[in-house]
Amino acid sequence: MMALLLASMMTLSGSELVPKPAPPPSAALKLSAPKVFNLGNPSAEESKPRQADARLARAGFHRQLKENALKNGKWEKKPAGLWRLSLRSPGATSLRVHFKDVNLGAARLWVHDGKGQVFGPYANKGPLEDGDFWSDIVSGDTVTLELQAAAKLAALPFRILEVSHLKESGN
Repeated sequence: MMALLLASMMTLSGSELVPKPAPPPSAALKLSAPKVFNLGNPSAEESKPRQADARLARAGFHRQLKENALKNGKWEKKPAGLWRLSLRSPGATSLRVHFKDVNLGAARLWVHDGKGQVFGPYANKGPLEDGDFWSDIVSGDTVTLELQAAAKLAALPFRILEVSHLKESGN
């Protein structure tokens, strides 16, 4: 029985068992879609190749996030303490988010595509406990961030420096 319970909470990754990600809080709630902060189409400067060796395939590029972008997130009324925001980078086939100054304390942070691909919850100061990390890769041109705290916070316990706009090889 214990083995069955353990198997239901774990998934096989390569040759080792790793915990299955917990669903984000919104998965069990009937909430409207989160507000979307659209980074707009990538500029020619952003998407310009920067590598010295043209033989290397380019997987994407980093896009700076405006300082005030996170102010577009919304604290939900029910449940209290749930903050959500989607970031969209048109043309991306997948995205990663660079979190900085992370100090979640008892709060938890998820990144997901809104369709079932979920990573997290991230806790404390992130996976390496240094307050600086890149999220897992989320498929699509939109990534949703969800923060669950005990109550609405005066300030978010993280910053986002940039979003990695990944695309099909050769594009």
